[in-house]
Parts: sequence; structure tokens; C-alpha cells
Amino acid sequence: MIGSFFGILFAIFLFYNPELTKDYVNLNTLSPIFFAVAIFMMFIESLNFALAWTPLQKACKQITPHLLNLYKNDRIFKLVKGWFFLFTLATLLLSFNISTLHSLNENVLIGIWIILFGISFDLLQYISNRVLIYLNPFTVLDRFKEEGIKNIQDEHEIDLCNQYDAIAETAVKGIKATSPFLTNYALDGMQSLTKIFLESSKSMSHSDSDSQTKALGIKDKVSYTLSYLFQRIDFVFQKALDEKLEMVLSFLVTTMGKITIYCAKYDMTLCVHPLIYLGKFAKKSVENKFQDVGVRATCTLLEVAKEIVSEIDLTYLEIQEPFLCLIGQLESIAKESFKQDKNSKIMILIQPFLDLKELFKSEKSANHQDIAVIKQDLDRIIAEFQIYETVMRSIPPIPA
Repeated sequence: MIGSFFGILFAIFLFYNPELTKDYVNLNTLSPIFFAVAIFMMFIESLNFALAWTPLQKACKQITPHLLNLYKNDRIFKLVKGWFFLFTLATLLLSFNISTLHSLNENVLIGIWIILFGISFDLLQYISNRVLIYLNPFTVLDRFKEEGIKNIQDEHEIDLCNQYDAIAETAVKGIKATSPFLTNYALDGMQSLTKIFLESSKSMSHSDSDSQTKALGIKDKVSYTLSYLFQRIDFVFQKALDEKLEMVLSFLVTTMGKITIYCAKYDMTLCVHPLIYLGKFAKKSVENKFQDVGVRATCTLLEVAKEIVSEIDLTYLEIQEPFLCLIGQLESIAKESFKQDKNSKIMILIQPFLDLKELFKSEKSANHQDIAVIKQDLDRIIAEFQIYETVMRSIPPIPA
């Protein structure tokens, strides 16, 4: 803003002191000055973008190659380039036709040019600072999210999947760099995009397929996009498990729980797949001695069940499949936890299923047609664990 400020200040000074131009400015000397400024601006603009290339290449290796597409499609850079082209062209034309100043108000024309030069100076500084956005992985993730939201608004689901790819790759780079906060930030961005996508897809103005998905023969863009998302999240999970980043593993479980709720609010049948992935993440984590991740997953599944029952009208929905799937994941986690630690208290493992039984006694779900089958499955699991407890009590302690 400094260049614009001084440009406007000087232009106002010229406007109120018109005699300065007549007394001190020789129009014939302005021609080479304008020409030199035009060439200088062209050189500085080219140099500015050239100098940005090396750090951008390094950022691509550290973050994701998708960053270059983001930089290339940045509308701000395109507008700034257009501005410099027009300003340079106008300055060159003015240098070759300096005689036009004689037929116009010299002070006004020179004042306007000075203001435009000040704005150009500020824009040079602005784009230099804007390049820094692409060197910070957190701000790059924000840009990917912004582009994803735009893709959702334009109903370009394939482009949205490309944003998922970019974010997932950045998450993996965070794992390799042992930066769990970056990975979790990326996962949070994927979760937020999914929420916006499902809420937008539920709108009457959005169709079941768009031009991009139709071209690929995809009839259900929501299922396709979610499957694409889950595969990327699963890939991130595998990398986090290999690097033993418990913080990321726990965050992945929470993320899948939130996505399950978003899916349930859109279509109850869609929440089965994220539940399966959530259970898979938790079970594999417990197998690798991350017991706290199993506890986090159990709490998350209980919260998912409570959210669905309290926030969604289940009266005319079929809830048997999703809730049996949820209970199955809880059972799988509990059994794996018991397998890893035979000293686990059975009552602690049973408690989540007892909590679910209490949940289904609520007024909103007690009279649902599928509740009987769900309760029957809960009773089966509770009975099995009670048998485990009886057997464990009957086994004499191993002498030291």
C-alpha cells in the first residue's frame, strides 16, 4: 500500500500545483523515462516469477506435486499478470506518443500514471508475499480445501477427487516427516470437504451425476466420491501404522466417526462403509499394541450411535444393517483387546454394549421395527463375554 499511498499523494500535489509541470517537466525527456520504466517493469515481473520457481520446486518435493497446478491456476497471479501487461503496454504507447500529452491535461495524465505505477509497485510486493503461501504446507492445505469447495459448488466431482488426492499426499508427506500435526490438519480438511459435499449433494439443486462423472459412466457420484475418499484415508492409515504414529491413528478413528455421522444424515445406508473402515483401523491398531486407539474407537462408535439416534428421525428408516455393523465393529475391537490382554476386565469390555441397550430404550428408538433384532445381537455378545468371564474365573492362577 506504500506505493499507492505515495502515488496518490504525489498526484494530488500535482493537481493543486499545475505550474510545476510547466516549469520543471520537459515532455521530451519523459519519453525515454516512460520507455525505461516499461522495460524495467517487464524485467522485474519476469524476474519475480523466475525466482519463485526454485522454492516452488522444493515445496513440491516436500508437500505434493499438485501444488504446481494450484499455483498455475491461481486467479490472483493471472490478474496481476494481466495488470502488468496492460500497464507496460500503456506506458510503452505513451513513450512513443508523448505528443499526446500536449493535447490533454498534462497534470491529470501524469498524476494518473504515477498512481498506476504506485499500484504496480505494491502488486509486485504482494505477489512476492503470495508465493510464500505455496511454501507453507498448512496454507497449501487451506488452498486445496478452497478449491475443493469450489469444485463442489460447480459439481465437478472428479476435480474434487483430485483435491482429495492432493490432501492425502500431503498427509503422507507429514507422516514421513514425522509431523503428525500436519497430517491431522490434512485429515481435518478431508473431513470438512466431505461434510460440505454431502450437505450440498442433499440439496435439490444438485443432480445425482454431473458432466464429469457421466463421461466416466458413473451413475452414483456420491458413492463413487466416498469410495475414493475412503481408499485415500486407508492409505494414510497404513503409512501412519507403519511409522507407529499413535496420534494420527487416534485422529483417523475420530475422523471416520464424524464422516459416519455425515453419511448417516445424508443416507443411512451409506454409513456402513465408514463404520467398517473405522473398525478396521481400530482392530489393526490394537493388534499393534496401540490399546488407547481401541478405547478411542469404542468411545467414538458409542458417540456415533448416540448422535444418529438423537439427531436423525429413524421412524421410517431401515437401521438394522448400519447398527448391526456398528455393533460388529465394537465386538471386533473388544475381542481383539481381550486377545492382546487376557487380564482385561470383562465388565469394561461389556459396558459399551450395555450402554447401547440403554440407548435403544429411549422414546425415539424403542418402538422401531428393527430394534428387536439389534437388541438380540447385543444380548448375544453380552452373553458371550459373560461366558468368557466365567471361564477365566474357573482357571486357577499360574504359580509363580
